[in-house]
Amino acid sequence: MTMTEKQTAAINAMFPKGSFAWREMAHFRNLKQSMSMTEVVRKCGVPDELAGSGTMIFIYHLFDSSLVVIGARDLTGPILYANHLLKTGKSFSLISAK
Repeated sequence: MTMTEKQTAAINAMFPKGSFAWREMAHFRNLKQSMSMTEVVRKCGVPDELAGSGTMIFIYHLFDSSLVVIGARDLTGPILYANHLLKTGKSFSLISAK
């Protein structure tokens, strides 16, 4: 998926000083549901894509062609979920349930 100009502008506005995203799964293994998206970006870098309506969906593209997908209502509240999507279609949660 390619981001639209508006999506690119939105990510740049949300994270103006964010670093480039990590591209390896190891950097996403210690995510916690109590973390905000701002904290995730500090740890993992700026996401590659932004999707969603109501809930923001942040997408990271990893070197192995898998994705990390993180849902959040806003940038400062706790994330709703974080999933690792393999190119085979399988999905795994990166955070334990409450």
